[in-house]
Amino acid sequence: SPPDYQTALTLLRTALNHAIDGFGRADPHVAAAKQNLAELLRLCAQSPDDPLLSEAIALYADALKILVDAYGHTDARVGALLHNMAGVYVRKEDWAEAERCYEEALFVKQRVFGGGGDGHGEQASGGTEQGWITHRDVQLTLRHLKAVKARRRRAQRLLFTCLICHGLPRRVN
Repeated sequence: SPPDYQTALTLLRTALNHAIDGFGRADPHVAAAKQNLAELLRLCAQSPDDPLLSEAIALYADALKILVDAYGHTDARVGALLHNMAGVYVRKEDWAEAERCYEEALFVKQRVFGGGGDGHGEQASGGTEQGWITHRDVQLTLRHLKAVKARRRRAQRLLFTCLICHGLPRRVN
């Protein structure tokens, strides 16, 4: 049977309220509850302009502030959140914001997990299962970033072509 998203949304909203009541608004547990709800909203969105996506972005932004305040900007949890937030922007077809989030996520992950631009570092090359996952996670973000950049360039070329076809000024701010 198909997933019951409405029940899941209700339960996650309830869990968020309980987390706020139990831990306070600025607690990392609340950030986790906000991220869970945001991800489900992304999955429930029917189109790029669905208001659920705006709600998801607001939840991710709140959760990001909580995590940065609690752990600093270069914490692994921050990198994971930025990666997931980029996915909402991809769903919205907001390529510039998706690119920004993926770039920040990649920066954080590379700082946390060590190494240069390729994602190889002491932890990533240590041969442990966690090291392999770490390297894989950095590489996944890098692949997503490259895909979003390509998609953004295609969208810009299409816009430019439309402007030329319709005789509008070629300069776009």
